[in-house]
Amino acid sequence: MYVLGEKTVDLEFQNAVIEAIMSRMRQSNTLPSLNAVMIIYDDGTAEKSPARRLLVDGWAYAITSSWRFGVKLLEAAYKPFSQ
Repeated sequence: MYVLGEKTVDLEFQNAVIEAIMSRMRQSNTLPSLNAVMIIYDDGTAEKSPARRLLVDGWAYAITSSWRFGVKLLEAAYKPFSQ
Protein backbone atom coordinates (compact mmCIF):
# COMPACT_ATOMS: atom_id res chain seq x y z
CA MET A 1 0.00 0.00 0.00
CA TYR A 2 2.86 2.37 0.79
CA VAL A 3 4.35 1.85 -2.67
CA LEU A 4 0.98 2.74 -4.20
CA GLY A 5 1.00 5.97 -2.19
CA GLU A 6 4.54 6.66 -3.38
CA LYS A 7 3.60 6.13 -7.01
CA THR A 8 0.51 8.36 -6.75
CA VAL A 9 2.40 10.93 -4.64
CA ASP A 10 -0.28 10.85 -1.95
CA LEU A 11 1.46 11.96 1.26
CA GLU A 12 -1.65 11.66 3.40
CA PHE A 13 -2.17 8.07 2.26
CA GLN A 14 1.51 7.24 2.80
CA ASN A 15 1.35 8.63 6.34
CA ALA A 16 -1.77 6.59 7.05
CA VAL A 17 -0.01 3.44 5.84
CA ILE A 18 3.02 4.18 8.05
CA GLU A 19 0.68 4.65 11.03
CA ALA A 20 -1.05 1.36 10.24
CA ILE A 21 2.29 -0.47 10.01
CA MET A 22 3.43 1.00 13.33
CA SER A 23 0.12 0.12 14.96
CA ARG A 24 0.36 -3.46 13.70
CA MET A 25 3.94 -3.74 14.95
CA ARG A 26 2.89 -2.55 18.43
CA GLN A 27 -0.25 -4.66 18.67
CA SER A 28 1.24 -7.91 17.41
CA ASN A 29 4.77 -7.36 18.68
CA THR A 30 6.07 -8.42 15.26
CA LEU A 31 8.02 -6.82 12.45
CA PRO A 32 7.14 -6.58 8.78
CA SER A 33 8.29 -9.69 6.95
CA LEU A 34 11.32 -10.03 4.73
CA ASN A 35 8.87 -10.00 1.82
CA ALA A 36 7.54 -6.60 2.97
CA VAL A 37 11.11 -5.26 3.16
CA MET A 38 11.80 -6.47 -0.37
CA ILE A 39 8.61 -4.84 -1.70
CA ILE A 40 9.47 -1.50 -0.09
CA TYR A 41 13.03 -1.60 -1.45
CA ASP A 42 12.39 -3.16 -4.87
CA ASP A 43 9.15 -1.52 -5.97
CA GLY A 44 10.04 2.12 -6.23
CA THR A 45 10.41 3.85 -2.89
CA ALA A 46 12.89 6.69 -2.61
CA GLU A 47 16.20 6.16 -0.82
CA LYS A 48 15.13 8.40 2.09
CA SER A 49 11.61 6.99 2.21
CA PRO A 50 9.94 7.01 5.65
CA ALA A 51 8.86 3.41 4.99
CA ARG A 52 12.48 2.36 4.52
CA ARG A 53 13.51 4.18 7.69
CA LEU A 54 10.68 2.53 9.63
CA LEU A 55 11.72 -0.95 8.48
CA VAL A 56 15.39 -0.37 9.23
CA ASP A 57 14.62 1.11 12.65
CA GLY A 58 12.19 -1.68 13.51
CA TRP A 59 14.55 -4.46 12.51
CA ALA A 60 17.54 -2.77 14.17
CA TYR A 61 15.59 -2.43 17.41
CA ALA A 62 14.56 -6.09 17.43
CA ILE A 63 17.64 -7.75 15.95
CA THR A 64 19.15 -10.71 17.79
CA SER A 65 22.26 -12.79 17.26
CA SER A 66 20.11 -15.62 15.92
CA TRP A 67 18.56 -13.48 13.16
CA ARG A 68 18.10 -15.92 10.28
CA PHE A 69 17.32 -13.51 7.46
CA GLY A 70 20.30 -11.19 7.89
CA VAL A 71 22.32 -12.53 4.99
CA LYS A 72 19.61 -11.72 2.45
CA LEU A 73 19.19 -8.19 3.80
CA LEU A 74 22.92 -7.53 3.61
CA GLU A 75 22.82 -7.64 -0.17
CA ALA A 76 23.60 -4.36 -1.92
CA ALA A 77 19.92 -3.60 -2.60
CA TYR A 78 19.26 -3.49 1.14
CA LYS A 79 22.31 -1.43 2.07
CA PRO A 80 20.80 0.32 5.12
CA PHE A 81 20.53 -3.08 6.79
CA SER A 82 24.30 -3.62 6.48
CA GLN A 83 25.48 -0.30 7.89
